[in-house]
Amino acid sequence: MKDILFPLMSYTAADAELWESDPYEYVRVKFDVFEDFVSPATAAQCLLHSTCKKRKDVLPKTMSMLLAIVQVD
Repeated sequence: MKDILFPLMSYTAADAELWESDPYEYVRVKFDVFEDFVSPATAAQCLLHSTCKKRKDVLPKTMSMLLAIVQVD
């Protein structure tokens, strides 16, 4: 999960550049309904959601991993 799913869903330097240059285009690209069908980020989100929903031990491990990432100095 840490090496594959979260990098797909992460905010990248390209996202930051697009946000700075054209916020309207960023919103259009990130929230395009038709793009959701072919987006690897959307597929990663669906996989994470399904895994956490069906496997009870996955959510606490995922949350602790995210907490460790957020708390890095």
